[in-house]
Amino acid sequence: MTISANWYPRNRQALEEFLSSSFDNDYAIFDFDNTLSMGDSQWTLFIGQAERLAYKLSPEEFHALLSKEFTKEEIALKVPSFSFTFQDVIEDIVSSYRFLFKAGEVGFKTKIDSNNYPLEKQEFLTKMLFLLSQVESFLSVDAACRFIQYPFVHLTKEEVYALAQEVHTEACKKTRQKGIRHAIQFSPKEIPSRTGVISIELDEGFIIVDEMLELLQSLSKKGVDLYCISSSQEDTIRAALENPFFHFPPFKGIFTENLLLDQKGRYCEEYDFIGHPPTVNEGKKKAISEKILSLYGKAPIFMAGDSDGDYSFLSSFEEARLILIFNRGQRCLELQKLKEKALKEEKDGLKPHYLVQGRSTTKAQLWPKEECLDSRLRLHLGNGELSSPSQCSLKDKTIA
Repeated sequence: MTISANWYPRNRQALEEFLSSSFDNDYAIFDFDNTLSMGDSQWTLFIGQAERLAYKLSPEEFHALLSKEFTKEEIALKVPSFSFTFQDVIEDIVSSYRFLFKAGEVGFKTKIDSNNYPLEKQEFLTKMLFLLSQVESFLSVDAACRFIQYPFVHLTKEEVYALAQEVHTEACKKTRQKGIRHAIQFSPKEIPSRTGVISIELDEGFIIVDEMLELLQSLSKKGVDLYCISSSQEDTIRAALENPFFHFPPFKGIFTENLLLDQKGRYCEEYDFIGHPPTVNEGKKKAISEKILSLYGKAPIFMAGDSDGDYSFLSSFEEARLILIFNRGQRCLELQKLKEKALKEEKDGLKPHYLVQGRSTTKAQLWPKEECLDSRLRLHLGNGELSSPSQCSLKDKTIA
């Protein structure tokens, strides 16, 4: 079987041989964000929801949710490297939210239906993104996974699903045209605030990886059951996997994070871990062990991931025939161990077991290298290390 030439040659040969083999009661497990996609589905939805002001929260409720992950001591601390506190950021966000709420701009909708108050909306969005990034870096990834879902409070599953499909489709269409770009967003100087002007750097774009779709479709046709395990929210992932615009094959199971539903079928601020362990870090391995492994009596035949959050399951079922690791230009201390195994296999001429695959972020596609060219045109080596400027040649940059 022949697959896309965008795969690194070693990986392409290994995958073609793998797909040409026979399968019997086998299953494969995939992370979603930056594995099946380029760009993060939950971040993309967080931005899209903020752009639309698609909330059902009063200003007081919004304030409480933004503060929920901080202790009283933490919220009063200065944000690292800044002169203002976390409380200052939250008060600025709520101030702009309250203005927009009173102006009638806040309410659930799947499309952007107003161009009014652009400065207040820019203030709100920039500082929401800034706070989310600080929750992840200052508190923890687990805290960020909870925080990013709090805006869903009072929405129904159907509303989150519909919003996710609209936002993801719109983002994917834009990314197909423009690729993924590094951007710096500033809060407006015209809006008086506690923090003053602040900025947030991010990669703009979200797209489903064509080469991974091809792989999934091939596995599905061969009778291999597909599973997705993600620390993103259930409706966010399900909306992507079931989006007709993306053409995913059916998945046998999806394991994700989720908020509890109240008696009216609306999300509330507490987490639902009924049915499987939290799917963050070690929880991914536990969810597979407790909910999938017993159904087949053997390890998955194939696994794929991209970050330290995937290390626990990628390193725990080494009986898998192939383990695919994406190099997306991020330094991952744990995943580094598996990348180095792949590089050693290749150096020693051994049969592939671990595969490291690079990508051209700006073009939003895989490329036939182990290195990753990030959105700033920096080259990251196969082991995750950032190349020196002299190693990042003009030739590399021209095919970004």
